[in-house]
Amino acid sequence: MGKLGNRLVTLILRSPAHRLMSGAVLLLTFRGRRSGRWFTTPVQYARADECTLIVVPGRAELKRWWHNLRIEAPVRLRLAGKDVDATAEAIEDDTARVSTALRAYLERFERARRSLAGQRVVVLVHLREVSSEPS
Repeated sequence: MGKLGNRLVTLILRSPAHRLMSGAVLLLTFRGRRSGRWFTTPVQYARADECTLIVVPGRAELKRWWHNLRIEAPVRLRLAGKDVDATAEAIEDDTARVSTALRAYLERFERARRSLAGQRVVVLVHLREVSSEPS
């Protein structure tokens, strides 16, 4: 998805129409490790459990945003119409953890199986608080 597509998805996820996408896509806001600037990107996610989300950067070798999360870092999510504080950690080259997370992700998004064959990077997002208020 290009910049225009990301902007459109961001607008939808921040609007009352977020329900169109928020079951599978969230906004991930993180701080650049070198610049210190805040960045927001829409990402597809799957739930591993009540407090953990899995994000798999498709074609991770071509993407740079997840490098900011190589060390666990605080992030802000726009999840199901709510802002949620969390921590995120990119995991690479830890075959057991990557395989386990990828398996859970592919249970949710089975059609991604072919495009993610050989994937070596996942981002685990640990929720700190989940609001149960209706949106």
